[in-house]
Amino acid sequence: MVYLLIGLLLCFFLAAGLFVVGFFKPAPEADFDAAFRVSVDNLNRRTLFDIPELRPVLWPFHQIARRISVESLRRRVLKNLRASGNPNAYSPDEYLTLCVLSGLAAAVIAAVLEFVLLQQMPHVLVLLAAVIVGFWLCLYALSGRAAKRLREINIQLPYALDLLAMTMQAGATFYEAARTVASEDVDQPLNQELSTVVREIEFGRSRQEALQHFADRIPLKSLGSIIAAVLQAEQLGTPLAEVLVLQANLLRMYRSMRAEKALGEATVKLLVPSMLIFISVILIIFGPVIVRYSRGELWQF
Repeated sequence: MVYLLIGLLLCFFLAAGLFVVGFFKPAPEADFDAAFRVSVDNLNRRTLFDIPELRPVLWPFHQIARRISVESLRRRVLKNLRASGNPNAYSPDEYLTLCVLSGLAAAVIAAVLEFVLLQQMPHVLVLLAAVIVGFWLCLYALSGRAAKRLREINIQLPYALDLLAMTMQAGATFYEAARTVASEDVDQPLNQELSTVVREIEFGRSRQEALQHFADRIPLKSLGSIIAAVLQAEQLGTPLAEVLVLQANLLRMYRSMRAEKALGEATVKLLVPSMLIFISVILIIFGPVIVRYSRGELWQF
């Protein structure tokens, strides 16, 4: 009973501290460029935060998430939101609010399971661990979607560069070529990013700024080098189609080199399992002989 009262008091003081921090600490200022890049396609979004009936319920958690979140965590969430395509058009604070709600939901589930299965009051440490696990799982789901989408973009990149180069060699500008390639298959992640580049240009951004934002959203080294080469080609007056073809060929060459390197590493990694399998086969074949020899029954029939 004493431990239960202590746990309830700790929860009360923790909730009071979060309330004070959440409602009285100044909210961090938003990065205008980051907000622009996240909100480019937010005109017709439909999320939990856009439902009028849920706004009064979500507002306190949203205010707490805005004020207690670490700046490095907010930037990492923003980076993963950009890389994942952000289909629901969440801002970093809104996604952190979902993470907080996920942690609270995990704590409620843990409390119910502990009360039903163990027939005892929920322990404070169990609830705290459930909150942390729920919060971390929400962040992990976002980072997993971002990593998967980056892999798909990396695979599609050389072929998209070839299409852009072919379209520009036919007489189209970069804007027209990007719009044409992006309209081919709207479900492809790279085409979606090209659509965002086209829309930013239509909103009044320069081509250099739109491409730089493209590199910021998709943190791939190969894409960063391609955009740097494109920007340098524009400054030097080099034909852009030739640069795109060259970058596509370089990407294929690097991909084949990585494949050869992975093949060489796989050969070395398979050496230990192969030796274990070989030893197992030897023991299976010669095991009975060794047992009979140890018993002195080798030549008895």
